[in-house]
Formats: sequence, C-alpha cells, structure tokens
Amino acid sequence: MTFIGYATAALFTACVDANFGLDTDHMGTVIDLGDSKLKEVLQDLKSSPGYCLMADIVGSTAIKDRDVREWIRLLANTFNNIRAWTEPRFLKTVGDMLMFWFPDAQFYATTSPLTLIQGLDDMNRHKKAKLFLPVRAAVTRCSEAYEISFMRSGDDVYGKDIDLTARLLDMASEGEIVMNDAFHQVLQGQYEVCGNKHEFQVVERIKGPWTVQFRGFSDPVRVFKVRAHRAT
Repeated sequence: MTFIGYATAALFTACVDANFGLDTDHMGTVIDLGDSKLKEVLQDLKSSPGYCLMADIVGSTAIKDRDVREWIRLLANTFNNIRAWTEPRFLKTVGDMLMFWFPDAQFYATTSPLTLIQGLDDMNRHKKAKLFLPVRAAVTRCSEAYEISFMRSGDDVYGKDIDLTARLLDMASEGEIVMNDAFHQVLQGQYEVCGNKHEFQVVERIKGPWTVQFRGFSDPVRVFKVRAHRAT
C-alpha cells in the first residue's frame, strides 16, 4: 500500500475510533419516495429544537499544495482538536468543515451554550500553528430544524435554521465565532445567572448585533460575533 493509502486508512480509523461523539443509532426519519406510508410520515413530522455548529478549517485548500503527509496530519489534528474543545454531537463533514447537531435534551446533558462558546474561543486562542490549522465557526439556536435524511447511509438534519448556520459561517473570518440572535439570548441568559462568570470571559467580548439580509431569507437576521484574542 502507498503512503497515501496508509495515511488515509489511518485517518479513517482514527475518526471511527474517536467516533466524534456520533450516536450510532439512526436519529431521524429517512425520506423514501417509494414508501407507501410517506404521506403519513410527512404529516407526523415535527421540528426538533436544538443547536447547530459548523466549524470550518481556514486555509485548507492552500495547504494541499504542501507534501501530502503534512496536510493530512494537519487536517486530522485540527478535526480532532475541534472535537476536543467542543464535545458536541458530530453529524458529518462537508469538505473541510465539521457539522454538529444536537437536540436540546442531548445538548444540555453534555454541555451548554456557555461551555460551547468558551471552548471554541479557547481552541482558537491556544492553536499551535505547527500542529493545527486556524478555524472559524458559526453556531445557532434552531427552532426550524428537522431530523430527516434522504439517504439510508447516514443521519442528517435540514431546515431554515440549518441554512442560516451556513450563511453565518460564510460571514466568519479566521478565529471568529458568529451566532444568531436566538443563540445569543440563551447564552446571555445563562451568563447572567451563573456564579462563575470569570470562567466565561468570552461573553464580554461579543460584538453586535448587526442586521443582515441574507439571500433566501425574507426577514433580516440579527447577528453577533466574537473573535479570539490571538487568532492570527
């Protein structure tokens, strides 16, 4: 086997072993046009309130001009670093972007908006250029999200708030975390009543809101963002 084959196999094995927090049970509804009960399935379909996080590696295309051994190592390290700092429920990769989805019950059982946003900020502030690539992120509180998949091979989630997360990610630059108003409200509510505010200093650095008219959205969206101190 060539080095690329070994490296790819090793990276795949590492991802499977770590499992990125993914629940191996199918979480949602498979949309099958051949299903005789599809009409009833769609009638019974309900939205799933929760949180969506998208974390994108910055500069991942340019580094692929380097030696293959170097960029594979950097991508693998960065993927694992994102999970280590955030610990949410991994859903899928889209190129060099990781997408996480967690319904309310599972989210609050393992983390909180405060710990999530502080973890993302710590990750960006403590990045080591020789080990990890820089990251940008977007996180949303979702009310319009549906745990459905059009493929039997994996879980997925769709909805207007998922699309919004992608729009927010497009706004983010290196070291930034962009969030919607709904997430910011939950975050501020938790921060106001917590007794250890010194552990969540990232909240005081959040800027906004900005009002943005995104393509495909009829109403303007209020947006907040925060940048890591040492993101370079």
